[in-house]
Amino acid sequence: MLMFAAVALTVGVIRNGILAWYSVFAKPVPPAGPTFIMAHWGLLLCLFGIVGGFAGGLVPTNASSRAAGRRQRCSAESCSS
Repeated sequence: MLMFAAVALTVGVIRNGILAWYSVFAKPVPPAGPTFIMAHWGLLLCLFGIVGGFAGGLVPTNASSRAAGRRQRCSAESCSS
């Protein structure tokens, strides 16, 4: 449990650093590519947050439904493995 807390803390610190400080450091340094990222930083944060939330919900749901299917098959038939 402490390992999960440590990982969550470090990921949160890194994530907050990127979200908060990207625009501060990107303003004085002209970007090599298009300026779309700087112009639409808030929109990109919102979109990637929504997509990440959906992906974070779908992965455990699909994993648990596959495990439930295996459990049902094994209980219906004699499952030796």
